[in-house]
Amino acid sequence: MNSKDTDSLLQLTQFAMDNASVDIYWIDRNARIHYANNHACQLLGYTRDELLQLSISDLDSNYPFAQWSQHWQQLKKDKTQIFETQHRRKDGMSFQVEVTANFVSFGGYEFSVSFVKDISERMLAELARNRLARAMNLMSNCQSVLARSENEREMLTEICRLVVETGDYLMAWVGLANHDADKSVRPIAQFGYVEGYLDNPNITWADTEMGQGSTGAAIRTGKIVFNDIPSSPKMSPWRDAAIKRGYNGNIALPLFDKQGIWGALIIYSKETSVFSKEEIELLEKLAIDISFGIEALRIRDEKAAAQIALKIESEKNLAILRNASDGIHILDENGNVIEASDSFCTMLGYQRNEIIGMNVTRWDAQLTESELGKKIKEQILKQGHSRFETVHRRKDGSVFDVEVSGYPFELNGNSVIFNSSRDITERKQTQEAQRIAATAFEVQEGILITDSQTNILQVNQAFTRITGYSAEEAIGKKPQILSSGRHDADFYAAMWDSINSTGKWQGEIWNRRKYGEIYPEHLTITAVKDSDNSITNYVAAFADATKSKESEEAIKELAFFDPLTKLPNRRLLQDRLFQALSSSDRTGQTGALLFIDLDNFKTINDTLGHIMGDLLLQKVAERLKSCVREGDTVARLGGDEFVVMLENLSAQSIEAATQAETIGEKILATLNKPYMLAKKEYFNTSSIGVALFYHHHDKLDDLFKQADIAMYQAKKAGRNTLRFFDPHMQEAIDTRSTLENELRNAVEYHQFFLYYQIQVDQNLRPFGAEALIRWVHPKRDLVSPAEFIPIAEETGLILPIGKWVLDTACAQLSKWQLDANTRHLIMSVNVSAKQFRQPDFATQVQAIVLRHGIDPTKLKLELTESILHENMESTVETMKAINALGVLFSLDDFGTGYSSLQYLKQLPLHQLKIDQSFVRDLAVDSSDKAIVNTIVAMAQSLDMEVIAEGVETEEQRLLLVVAGCTQYQGFLFGRPMPIDLLKDILQPD
Repeated sequence: MNSKDTDSLLQLTQFAMDNASVDIYWIDRNARIHYANNHACQLLGYTRDELLQLSISDLDSNYPFAQWSQHWQQLKKDKTQIFETQHRRKDGMSFQVEVTANFVSFGGYEFSVSFVKDISERMLAELARNRLARAMNLMSNCQSVLARSENEREMLTEICRLVVETGDYLMAWVGLANHDADKSVRPIAQFGYVEGYLDNPNITWADTEMGQGSTGAAIRTGKIVFNDIPSSPKMSPWRDAAIKRGYNGNIALPLFDKQGIWGALIIYSKETSVFSKEEIELLEKLAIDISFGIEALRIRDEKAAAQIALKIESEKNLAILRNASDGIHILDENGNVIEASDSFCTMLGYQRNEIIGMNVTRWDAQLTESELGKKIKEQILKQGHSRFETVHRRKDGSVFDVEVSGYPFELNGNSVIFNSSRDITERKQTQEAQRIAATAFEVQEGILITDSQTNILQVNQAFTRITGYSAEEAIGKKPQILSSGRHDADFYAAMWDSINSTGKWQGEIWNRRKYGEIYPEHLTITAVKDSDNSITNYVAAFADATKSKESEEAIKELAFFDPLTKLPNRRLLQDRLFQALSSSDRTGQTGALLFIDLDNFKTINDTLGHIMGDLLLQKVAERLKSCVREGDTVARLGGDEFVVMLENLSAQSIEAATQAETIGEKILATLNKPYMLAKKEYFNTSSIGVALFYHHHDKLDDLFKQADIAMYQAKKAGRNTLRFFDPHMQEAIDTRSTLENELRNAVEYHQFFLYYQIQVDQNLRPFGAEALIRWVHPKRDLVSPAEFIPIAEETGLILPIGKWVLDTACAQLSKWQLDANTRHLIMSVNVSAKQFRQPDFATQVQAIVLRHGIDPTKLKLELTESILHENMESTVETMKAINALGVLFSLDDFGTGYSSLQYLKQLPLHQLKIDQSFVRDLAVDSSDKAIVNTIVAMAQSLDMEVIAEGVETEEQRLLLVVAGCTQYQGFLFGRPMPIDLLKDILQPD
């Protein structure tokens, strides 16, 4: 078991003892109480401090101090004793308990560890069962009297005798209700009579003050009446005489014949509140039997009376037995069931017809057949109450622990046993928990005990295992032999102040093992005091906390540091930034956040694999740490994003910006150096965004956002550079965010329209048009594509927009093909790189062509050179699939990018489109002329058409004609316009 498990077990044991459902005491040889748990304090009504000032003799009058020594020696010899006694609460009330005392010796000290359980309820239940058994026996014996009696007075007297002797009552008498003027009640039979009590009872059954007692009320109402004599006002006329003779409770049972109530049987007990429901039911039956017996005598038909009594007795017994709460069952001498309560049938899971006649061997799972036979014989011969524990087996095979209480009696001249089974599973579990608690006391914690001068008196084996010191080496020494030197005098002063004021200290401390190793431990020191409240000893219990410390460090590492680079993560960075802002607020100095994003990291990650990508991130982390000062923070947010936080920059913002820029440039230079990955050199640049912070009023989220915005500005500026956050950037970002939301609405609410710009040949005849999207904003009118197309590209909205453009343009092309004047026209449609790279783009084009039934050779898709820069094989495959349908391709903005001639040869291109940037200055810039001539010559050599866009003057057109370009598009021939205006241009003169 490791120290963590030991610590958990100790805590569990302490918790179990403090919160156990039984009383737990530790008592020394002088009968002094050293420990009592919460349950003991609650049950006795004492506080723990009050209880620890007492001895066991104060609680248990059966163990005065003079007899304690003898009890102690016997316990020491037996090790464990189980006995019943009485305890006394603080309010003086006594109650019955069962004590399980265990002798425990450790560290030179001896204790009685006692588990005490309040068994008052069990004793009351047992008393009730005994009284019920006696009542059953009484019923049986009375049956014989009723059956053989021939004289009414003798029968009643004999029944009174049986009530007293068999039923364990003090006195019983039968009163006859006279129908005189006073309605007096006259005693006609009694037993247990004490001289003088019935000489002049002065009892009436009239509804007067003297008729309110149990006897008069029972005769008058015909109901059973019982009273506690000391407390009932109705018994006040007879209270003194009754209490003087020991009568504390009585019950009156009405006796009747065919004419009505003729008297009552009155029974007296020595206890109050003694008559249970079951006992009252039996006594009621007795009264009924007596009534029928008297009636039988009066008609002199003993046989008929006996049969009637027997039937009544059987019915009543069955009713009582079957409704008893305990598992009652009556066995004959052979162990067969004669009768059983419903609760016993339920307990075993059998139906009544299955239980009756069943032998005890069928359900007893512990005793053998011979042992059971012996046990039954012992119960019968004992002629008194018996109790033992065994195991019952249910019908489904499951078993459970029971306590069987038995009482023998005669039934119809045969010896039988009245047994009651009680499920004690819960009690057994409690006992097992107590056993575990006692065993767990021999803990795996290190324990040392000192005298009042802190000289070590005793240590356990766990002490030796943890510290390395044997008992011989430690005893006689001071605990200072374990001192690590890590704690100052103030620490120990606070510790002893707690011990002296509260009697206890607990916490974490660093100690030193015998061989020098310093280790953490969880330590609890408790002061032991004698009856004079003087400290006699100190007990220290400790557990090695090395592993838990290591676990804490590991958890901290996971919570605050990036597992790949070991740099602080976002959580720790935010914590440090919060502190830095507070510091800036106090000192007035400036700080800076540098957001660093690796340029083209995805390319390295995709081409070399994630292992090489992780290695690059680790190398970047090391280089970043080498670029900053002590006290600055380098953190990784995730992916290829790093943050450097600079503190204590100049209070002057310009100077602080210069300091941040210097460090930023150093970082750029350091990260630009080649990396050795897989034995090859790789280069990777980075982009840095910087945001300065001046005081605590800056919000953390705002600073992160500002630095992030600045970093993206650096990327837009060409990457491998540094940019500072400008408030105007935020305005632009907010504007862009608004536009993005409005663009999403435009897609949903169909706010887009197509304009068309005509394309002409060298004879200025229209041969086609380019479809150009326009956004008619509900508030801003037309929004330029240059403003919203980049946002659509970034957000992915270009996909639904591009599909709508292609579908709408093809729908228009379908209309053109129905008119002889326009069916020759070619529709040009721009396709974005993101739209083109969809895996199913070719399938989309085919579906649109088929849906509108157009001639695919009249559809021309314009692609930009950027499509050629990534995954060339996939690009060629998609273009060929679409071209196979008959659809044409034009390479838009040609000359502005980088296009390999080898790639151009592979692509199924129909046309090259000269970018307007070369056409604009064609008349004045010789370089533009040379580029245009080169493009035209290249197109001709590849057997491609060539068209120039942005033609605005006749001079530009003529120069293009000279260069060999025969197709044009621009304001010279027509601006982009709605389809209705374009129709007018396309109509023949």
